[in-house]
Amino acid sequence: MLEQAHVTDAFYIRPLIRIFQIAERFQVLALTRSEVKLYEGSRDRLDEIDLAPEVPKTMTEALGTETTPPHMTVASYGGTGVAMRHGHSSRKDEEELDDERFFRAVDQGIAEYHSKPSGLPLILAALPEHQSLFRSVSHNPNLLEDGITADPRMLEKDSLRDMAWKVQEPRWEQKIDNLIARFQEVLPKSLASDNPFYITEAALAGNVSVLLLDQERISPGGIDARAGDISFSKGALGNEHDVFEDLAIAVLGKGGEVLVLPSERMPAESGVSAIFRHG
Repeated sequence: MLEQAHVTDAFYIRPLIRIFQIAERFQVLALTRSEVKLYEGSRDRLDEIDLAPEVPKTMTEALGTETTPPHMTVASYGGTGVAMRHGHSSRKDEEELDDERFFRAVDQGIAEYHSKPSGLPLILAALPEHQSLFRSVSHNPNLLEDGITADPRMLEKDSLRDMAWKVQEPRWEQKIDNLIARFQEVLPKSLASDNPFYITEAALAGNVSVLLLDQERISPGGIDARAGDISFSKGALGNEHDVFEDLAIAVLGKGGEVLVLPSERMPAESGVSAIFRHG
């Protein structure tokens, strides 16, 4: 993104929109037999977030003293009083049982207290055998089919972010492709526009479903909400309000979605495109 300096009495929010826009964001569940961590971020940043108290962070928290280590059963036979010892199960079977119960508890907690409230896609970072087992018990609809097949304890946070973005990026690109196709489909039906004046009128009326903004384009001026019009300015860039910034604020304030795109992905040369809720 072009480096810019803005001196004005209004916040320049477009970079923040790009960082926090929901279409790019995801969560990463870093899972091992010994610990659970959850991260949230985007292509640019990944932060560990606090797990809800209901989500077990370790196997001990999930199972307590109910873990089932390999053991020997002692029994008396034939009334002789002689104790006979026999093996009950193998170490591998017992560990798999513990893993399954632990992963099931983690899945339930993550789904209920993190995935459901956030609505974000969940990327699993775990060893291959843990990937398979966790997915076999998971009922989380936000869990993506592709994951990070590695021990998350061995990954630096930046590496984890880069690997997670490789999983998420195709979904993001597909969303943009679908929105551009939708824009082009409904444009002839007056259900979309690339005209800032028409978009302003629709935004103030709460009729913009999705607003696409060029991340590089600056349009000095502002929106007069009372008049429902745009006033462009010839002032120096960075020292005036930005029409597109005002549009973004108006759309977000009415419950619309705002996406900031690279110039090459914008479907219109005006630097702004909108899909309306209705005609």
